[in-house]
Amino acid sequence: MYILGVDTTTGLLSIALSEDLQLIDAVELDCSQSHAELLFLQLDHLLKKWHLEMGDIGLLVVDIGPGMFTGTRVGVVAQKTMAIVLGIPLVGLTSLEILASQVEDKDGLICPVIDARRGEVYFSVFEERDGELIPVTQNMALPPQGLVDFLSSLKGKIILCGSGAVRYREFMQAGLSDISDRITIEDGAIFPSARIANQKGYRRYLQKQLDDPLGLLPLYVRQPVSW
Repeated sequence: MYILGVDTTTGLLSIALSEDLQLIDAVELDCSQSHAELLFLQLDHLLKKWHLEMGDIGLLVVDIGPGMFTGTRVGVVAQKTMAIVLGIPLVGLTSLEILASQVEDKDGLICPVIDARRGEVYFSVFEERDGELIPVTQNMALPPQGLVDFLSSLKGKIILCGSGAVRYREFMQAGLSDISDRITIEDGAIFPSARIANQKGYRRYLQKQLDDPLGLLPLYVRQPVSW
């Protein structure tokens, strides 16, 4: 089954074409100001490159956020529309769970952190149990100091990843110096990837955990503003 995944939650447009769990092709481009135009151009190019049409796609996957408000909405609306018009099953995933899945060493609490701009970060905490990543907190938006205070209350090893962890690396290292031996920042997982989203989406499909395209909405965590 062909799977088409889209992530427009950051300034990096990520599109992936897979067959079951096997990646066929992927596109990752800087598009901080032009998600809508670039998304449809790249989707068309990717399908033509592999001699496919939208009718050949068996599953659509989309990152619903949190992330850039306008970009996130573009991706969600695009995949929802195709799911409704063409009757293709749809799976929506959060950017935080996608990022957590991109961490290679999952031995500990995984905390993906996304730069939310305006002096805040989005974050959540996950833990691997029986091979599955389980959220142990809600999705939250706080100033970096709020994140530091929250992390200080956790026990055990903590693995940070995402654009927010990179941007505020020095701030968090200073604020968490008392537990520095338990903190790791994963540099290999900065932006959510449609490649990983496709893998997670396919597993959700097999478990019959599909989303209603009419009811699927962007996840903003805080009130939308124009970026």
